[in-house]
Amino acid sequence: MDLKPLSREDFKKFSPEGSSKNRAYLYLRIIDFACHPDKISKQIGLVPTGTRQKGEEYIITLGKKKQLKRISDITLWEYERKIISDDFIGDLVEAFIDDVIEPRIVEIKGLENPKRVVFNITHYCYTSNNPGVFISSKHMKTLADINAELDIDIY
Repeated sequence: MDLKPLSREDFKKFSPEGSSKNRAYLYLRIIDFACHPDKISKQIGLVPTGTRQKGEEYIITLGKKKQLKRISDITLWEYERKIISDDFIGDLVEAFIDDVIEPRIVEIKGLENPKRVVFNITHYCYTSNNPGVFISSKHMKTLADINAELDIDIY
């Protein structure tokens, strides 16, 4: 098999924002709960960027044209912040925790038995090599207070 490396122009075709700036996707996800997602939105005072209920059909978009239909095997409530920036990823993470999670600790802890709370960091790094992610003990405690799992993906 003859594999050729992607040129920078080819690579940009996969990334609608281009590859001149880093991208961070930060998510607060609440997974597998008994109530309707609207109840979670009302309880924690935050409009989600995505929800779905177990058994509901949803669509995954791959590339610019291909879409796949799926049936959800989970109930999901999520809030996502997309950031295109060369700022240090640790600063972006801590700002998200300060702005989104910290003010809602009591409300998130008061949710009716979600099976999982997940804080997800997905970082696409184009302007430097192998970024480090620093999260202070104060911010780690905030995640621990809501019993959140931490999922970090760096590309």
